[in-house]
Amino acid sequence: MENYIFDVDLTLIDSHKVNLLSTQSAFRQMGWPAPSSADILKYTGMSIDRSFPKMAPANAKPADFQKLFPIFVDKYKKLKNNNIKLFDGMADILKTLSERGKNLFIVTSNSHAIVLDNFKILGIAQYFKEIVGSEDVEHSKPYPDGDLKIVHDNHLDPDQTIMIGDATYDLKMGKNAGVHTAGVTWGAHPKSLLASVHPDYLIDHPKDLLNIK
Repeated sequence: MENYIFDVDLTLIDSHKVNLLSTQSAFRQMGWPAPSSADILKYTGMSIDRSFPKMAPANAKPADFQKLFPIFVDKYKKLKNNNIKLFDGMADILKTLSERGKNLFIVTSNSHAIVLDNFKILGIAQYFKEIVGSEDVEHSKPYPDGDLKIVHDNHLDPDQTIMIGDATYDLKMGKNAGVHTAGVTWGAHPKSLLASVHPDYLIDHPKDLLNIK
């Protein structure tokens, strides 16, 4: 593999705490029951315009979500600095891949601007050639738009390209885009669920990202 496309949340960054606190606080501000940690993990990897309706009350209206989304974003921005961190060894792994001449990219269901700001805080922005966020594509994961944009923009060979993520949505996107796939088991979805999508690799430890052939 020459081209590595990464998901962000719970793949590179341990962001469950900020996602949990921001989501629950935003729902409470709307007067709704706060989603459980398990439900938030279940839908991690989806964009919030798709995941929040799945966790909201059945009588929620489109106008309610137009209020909810900016509340969530505001709370996320206020909470993130003290509640995000790279998974152990990830900075060195990205540095090593870059030094080996690998091309590193991001496709995320989060906002492009938020991810770039997080990367600057964590000191890893310099490793990535392109970041594709939720606002950069028409259809989010598991649709292939994000991966296809990376392949098109950078003239990549799909057979030398791999999508790496912690959720089935990442793996389905990669398969739909015709690239290789790797599921990481330290994130949102359990190994058994990732395995059901039949990725090319299942990776149990971050350091094993260096062993992808």
